[in-house]
Amino acid sequence: MAQGGCPGEPRRGRGLAGEHRQGEQAPGQEHSAERAHPGCRVAEQRGERHHHGEARAERRSFEVAGDPQRRAGRGVPQHAQARVQDDERPRAELPANRGGRFARIREPLGKERGPAAGVEQRPWRRRIGLEEPSRRPVLLALLRPELLVVVPAVRSYARASRSRSTRTLYQCPRRGADQGLAPPGSDRYLRPPFGRPAVAKRTPLYEAHLAASARMIDFAGFEMPVQYRGLVEEHLAVRERAGIFDVSHMGEIVLEGPRALEAAQRLVTNDLANCKDGQAQYAALCNERGGVIDDVIVYRFSARRLLVCVNATGREKDFEWMRAYAGEGVKLEQQSDEWAQVAVQGPRAPELVDALCKPHVLDVPTYHFREATVAGVRGCIVARTGYTGEDGFEVFCPPQGARRIWDAVVEAGATPCGLGARDTLRLEAGYRLYGNDMDEQHTPLEAGLEWIVKLHKSGGFIGVEALREQKAQGLKRKLVGFKMAAKRHIARHGYPVRPPGVEKHVGEVTSGTMSPILQQPIGLAYVPIEMSPIGTCFEVEIREHAFPAEAVKTPFVSKKKTPAVTQKS
Repeated sequence: MAQGGCPGEPRRGRGLAGEHRQGEQAPGQEHSAERAHPGCRVAEQRGERHHHGEARAERRSFEVAGDPQRRAGRGVPQHAQARVQDDERPRAELPANRGGRFARIREPLGKERGPAAGVEQRPWRRRIGLEEPSRRPVLLALLRPELLVVVPAVRSYARASRSRSTRTLYQCPRRGADQGLAPPGSDRYLRPPFGRPAVAKRTPLYEAHLAASARMIDFAGFEMPVQYRGLVEEHLAVRERAGIFDVSHMGEIVLEGPRALEAAQRLVTNDLANCKDGQAQYAALCNERGGVIDDVIVYRFSARRLLVCVNATGREKDFEWMRAYAGEGVKLEQQSDEWAQVAVQGPRAPELVDALCKPHVLDVPTYHFREATVAGVRGCIVARTGYTGEDGFEVFCPPQGARRIWDAVVEAGATPCGLGARDTLRLEAGYRLYGNDMDEQHTPLEAGLEWIVKLHKSGGFIGVEALREQKAQGLKRKLVGFKMAAKRHIARHGYPVRPPGVEKHVGEVTSGTMSPILQQPIGLAYVPIEMSPIGTCFEVEIREHAFPAEAVKTPFVSKKKTPAVTQKS
């Protein structure tokens, strides 16, 4: 191509975007009026002649001088049209200091730059290893002080939106030119968006997770490990051997006093009169409409002292609600920050924990507990409970002793496991997750937890009248387990449920995953009562397409029986 010809496509190899070697044209491209250089069209409208050689030389001189990566020869070519869109003004109107490093950066923070619209990935670029530049935020004009933001020791807030293709970036606000720098710890830097906690809490085992290369996420206001080596590997470790989980984010509320048992009876749906000292009981807290405020485990030390373990999301909410309805003669104490908690689960878990305990705990029955010293840490509560469907123990311990117990259990052979494996394990076991499978809009009867609701216990409980009425009238919806017919279709939380061949949403998926054991998609969903019998077929709508599913009996995977063992002396 002649020196004065219009540039078409980017040339092969490194160099300025929009150039070709002399006498060479981009593969598969023809010179046409429609693809003429935008500068030509601007010049023609002004009645001027556009000298491509001069413009190209000036632009190359400016960019090479102002960009260190260009000087090093590491620049990635970009389509000519995209480059021209950055400079829509004529050359005569560009700033005089065009050689400055940040002269071309005029876009606001957060605006993304990419290839020009309609420009596709070209095979010839892929063959030589050059791809279109990835979309990324434009750099701030750091030389302009009014745009400079100093944030001491605070991470940026990034939260993925519900759409997988978008990401919302929360930026610290720009300061005015007359504000100056705020002192460290100022609200200007620490105030979180939308009232979210400024910094997620950390459990006493946070450093242990980092040392094990865990992937950390924000869960219920805590920085928690979602996985270590991999979800499936951790899942199988619990099913076949033993795994250990950090569940220190859970809350603990203690009821003490001469009427502690009476108060607890009024708060929970189960009957603590059937619970002996040293025994634990699964129950629910309900509002006056019968909706589930939280599901809890109550540990009875005596009629005067009980410990209630609540979900992490209910630490404060549950405490305030319990205090409002507890009545006289009982003292409620928030002890959530005074306990750490680890769960050791799996067929080998009982013997691993027992070897570290004094006195031994191998003879402790399911849903019972014992106070013991674990790995030399005194003041622990060892409970034979869990959330995986496997045998094992949950150990409450003082926060300062958590790392010692964690390291001892891992050294004994347990695999560190994250929240990801904990969720797939509990779903295979058919366990409910508060916030997904039950909430204040659903009752425990609808959630399939009628076995923990004692409608006729002495004294009743909060919400009992609403539940009695619901049972008398009959349920209109119910939570059921289901399996998808095809392995590649995984139902997720919030996906609609409809009858076969009918475009009408009648239910909703609450939990769903690919079962590592069954190698089949499983889930839980609320459906009309007439669709709840086992064997009923319905459809789950996944990305606007309906796929068949079948209601099945839960648990999806049965727990392996632990061999009988003899208590050590």
